[in-house]
Amino acid sequence: MVTQKPAERTALLITLSQDLISSDPIAAKLYITEAMSICQHTDSSQQYARALAVMGKIFTHTGKLDSALFFLNQASNIPIVREDDYLRFEIHNQIGTVLTNQQAYDSAEFHYQLCSEIAGRLNKPDYLAAINNNLGMLADERGMLQQAFDYYLIALKYYDDISDLANQAVVLNNLGLVNQALGDNVKAIEFLKKAIEINTGLNNQLNVSMNYGNLGTCYKILGNNTEALACFQHSLTLSRELGLELDQAKTLMNLGNLFVQMNKFEEAESHFKASLEICEKNNIVYGILINYYNIAGLYYYKKDYSQAIEYLEKSNQLAQEQGNIKMYIDIYKLYEKINEALGNYKLAFFYHKNWDIITDSLKAMANKEYILDLQAKYQVEKKELENKNLRTENTAKALSIRNQKITTAAVAFVLFLTGLLAIVLFRSRDKAQRANQQLNELNNKILIQNTALEEVNATKDKLFSIIAHDLKSPFNSLLSFLQLLIDEKADIDENKKKEILMMLYQHSNNTYSLIENLLQWALGQRGHLQFNPGNFDLRQIVEAEIEFLSGRADKKNIRIINTIEVNSLAWVDENMVRIIFRNLINNAIKFSFENGLITINSIRGIDKHEVTITDHGIGMPEKVRKALFSGSNFHSTKGTKNESGSGLGLMIVKELMDKQGCSFHVNSTEGKGTAITLGFPLANNAVA
Repeated sequence: MVTQKPAERTALLITLSQDLISSDPIAAKLYITEAMSICQHTDSSQQYARALAVMGKIFTHTGKLDSALFFLNQASNIPIVREDDYLRFEIHNQIGTVLTNQQAYDSAEFHYQLCSEIAGRLNKPDYLAAINNNLGMLADERGMLQQAFDYYLIALKYYDDISDLANQAVVLNNLGLVNQALGDNVKAIEFLKKAIEINTGLNNQLNVSMNYGNLGTCYKILGNNTEALACFQHSLTLSRELGLELDQAKTLMNLGNLFVQMNKFEEAESHFKASLEICEKNNIVYGILINYYNIAGLYYYKKDYSQAIEYLEKSNQLAQEQGNIKMYIDIYKLYEKINEALGNYKLAFFYHKNWDIITDSLKAMANKEYILDLQAKYQVEKKELENKNLRTENTAKALSIRNQKITTAAVAFVLFLTGLLAIVLFRSRDKAQRANQQLNELNNKILIQNTALEEVNATKDKLFSIIAHDLKSPFNSLLSFLQLLIDEKADIDENKKKEILMMLYQHSNNTYSLIENLLQWALGQRGHLQFNPGNFDLRQIVEAEIEFLSGRADKKNIRIINTIEVNSLAWVDENMVRIIFRNLINNAIKFSFENGLITINSIRGIDKHEVTITDHGIGMPEKVRKALFSGSNFHSTKGTKNESGSGLGLMIVKELMDKQGCSFHVNSTEGKGTAITLGFPLANNAVA
């Protein structure tokens, strides 16, 4: 009997586990667990990293995303991984997939772009195909359908070239989803049926389950409830047999929507809540968001408007936290319907206006005509590839004739090159002199840039020392409060629990504001802020931001009075102005005392609106005002209720005002309060 060496045994177990992920994830997990156990008793860090990556892939396929990220991060931190491009690609590609499912889109894009660089360096068609497919899914999630379709077509071409049927089915499924999003469900069904045919032949039950779920959605949209129900039930049966919790959650939600369409509200509610339970258990953020929205819609149909608003608020909060632009449209539409049913016509109009604006923006990203043109172009190119052999045969017949012509042309070309070389040698001396002069000029520019870079780095070092302190402190507090809740769970009284939860909320809110400002500052530093001006009513913008921050003001019993006249139109970038007022009003609340007053008034001048925000709080020291206008220092200052701050807010306001060509003045007396005056160009003057 031959005894296997540990390394051979581990390699075999890893291979077996990878082969079984789609068809039998439970068995795959057993094999990889044994492989990890062997690695921990041997000195094989590379095999251990591979085993961790496979375990992460298993948890990804079964919808347990937090567990997947835990194992994948462990794998990426093993030193040998940095020297193995193939393993690095596999791990970071999986991390990108998990982060996409968790809607951490910026982080996912970072990992996918890293994979794209590795794939290009390795020149591996299967790697290039995989990363283009994943970038397509990321663009799809962000609502960028045109970009998603481009990526999917590139991926499908790679998979066609290497005859990879399994991944062709994956991309066909994704193309079906894009067509579904465009409203072409007949074309979507065609793509999905091709994917089902391939996956069934490969016995890939995991992807068959997903394909049937998507196919059911197409039939549901077309009103074919019988076919839709059959597809969803088949998908649910497969996902339960395979232990695929993510697929179960999606299919339960799809069944809930189908039952709403069939006016079977009780069945719909039970399926939505079953889906929500799975999503909350596995931290599937997008699933939680969608289920909140679906339950809100269900209560709207049942005319239980208070319950509808409760769930819609939860959905709206998650959409804002995740930056999910596509969901804003559906959420605002449902807000409009609910308020219309309640007779709140002013609010209904407000939400109608908001979703209409967002819809116009998304149309620019999803150009159906462009995508359909690409689709037709792909079919033509595929047909040309099929006729390639015929063209090659015809080319061979003409090759002998061409060779004679090429020989004659080559002789003439050599003579031409000889003459050209003489000219080049004559001119090279002059070019060398000019190049030397340019090099000296370039060196001088580099010296100037190095000096500027040192100043910028010094500024950023100080900023991040403040950020590190201001982020670390609230997280330490959060951990302390959570530990207190855990340790005293048995005998803690309700009042104390409520007090702790309020503190948790306050620290979380402050930390979120800090991170939001840091991201805005980072965009500005990278030059990614676009100035898109138009005519906008300053009063409406300020009212919206006061409403947004009213909860913070109420906690300190602070009144905010807005006396800006109606139709105070200015030529500004609406998004930039919203960020400006949000930061300034938030600062005024933060540095005002309890029971204080904040006033916002405006004066219309000859060529601009001057808006002044005044508080009667702690004021601003002279050194802080000077640092603000120098742009080289950041000061972290606590609020009157010990609220944290990084000094970023005012820096962002200053940068955004400068970008719009607006004036910005600060008048502050320490201990008495602050008045900040902003000058915005009048709409008529700007248009003229």
